[in-house]
Amino acid sequence: MGEVLSQNEIDSLLKALSSGELDVDEMKDEDKKQVKNYDFARPAKFSKEHLRTLEIIFEHYGRLLSTNLPVYLRKNVQVEVMNSEAVTYSEFSNALSNPVLLGIVTASPLKEALSLRWHKILDML
Repeated sequence: MGEVLSQNEIDSLLKALSSGELDVDEMKDEDKKQVKNYDFARPAKFSKEHLRTLEIIFEHYGRLLSTNLPVYLRKNVQVEVMNSEAVTYSEFSNALSNPVLLGIVTASPLKEALSLRWHKILDML
């Protein structure tokens, strides 16, 4: 949140704008976000604290799914976190079994998308 300006500071800003010392267009250009290049071959690794925090979030989400999803499906559901780790995309894609079905699912009212991987089900078909 921005800081609160005093009346003297507001007056000096208005005076600078009217005299041309400050240019509004230059101030708008400074606020634009810069796009950074990201190297997927060598991604920035998460710290151990960040990975532990993500694991706690995943476990909490799994508990929520285990308690709430059976109400909608009328079936017993057990969700557990198998593992959480940071890997490059090439390592991830090379580790996938064949055949595999990858899916990106959105579930209302969630705003984010979920990434799902099915491989054992396809082996039975």
